[in-house]
Amino acid sequence: MDVISGGLVGALIATRTSDAIDRGRAAVRRESGLLRCTFDLQRVDPDHFDGCLQRLEGHAGPAQVVYRHQGAWAAQGVAAGRDGADWLEALWTRRETPVLPISRKRYADPSQALRLHPLLRAAWRLWEDNGGEISDQAEGFARLLPHMQISIPGEHGDQQRFFWVGERSTTAQMFGRHWALTQATAAASIPDERLEAAVIGDYRVVLESGTPRLDDISTTIRRPDGERVHLPYRRLILPSRLRTGRPVFNVATLWRPEALGFAPASCG
Repeated sequence: MDVISGGLVGALIATRTSDAIDRGRAAVRRESGLLRCTFDLQRVDPDHFDGCLQRLEGHAGPAQVVYRHQGAWAAQGVAAGRDGADWLEALWTRRETPVLPISRKRYADPSQALRLHPLLRAAWRLWEDNGGEISDQAEGFARLLPHMQISIPGEHGDQQRFFWVGERSTTAQMFGRHWALTQATAAASIPDERLEAAVIGDYRVVLESGTPRLDDISTTIRRPDGERVHLPYRRLILPSRLRTGRPVFNVATLWRPEALGFAPASCG
């Protein structure tokens, strides 16, 4: 299940801080066949936690586990309740594992994107087939556009701002569609300055080398409304250009639910 396009952030924000969850209770709701369990992993009463497990085990349809861990929200969507119960049990064993402020793993060979996921593979091939040019005439461009994040580098390569944020991109899903639609006139790319400062150098390397870059990133990000959300994602930065010749970055991102177990990622 694609938890991002399936409304992960909406689920997080709709069910965020409540007195009941702060007191250790768990909320279990069923909406149009989807069973959603929400709780604070550090505070939840064991009996409430067991109640979530039992409901999930008895639910044959899709489910979401929405939880707050060390002050930030995360979620996992599964196709069947039994899978959600397995995820929940594994999560419980790691509830004391500290979350790294930001971790990064760089793939030495970015062409691995061809084997990692259909979206990344399609973005890579579009880049290769068009010699890095972004053109609405290119085959497959319209299909990928909702997933694209296109940004313009600054004068010295150390600043950039969004030119386009697709409504199904990880960035748009994290910060909201309204925010995404206003970014063409914004002075910065994301509203979390700490994360912006941590990853800005990667774009400069891509600009100077002309070589794509593929990373796995795990971090906690602050949304415009102040809510903190865990953000594990895979990022493919493709050095591109507009038809005018102006250099841009075309970035394809992929939500990585397997990283939500909070196993520390190697940095590179």
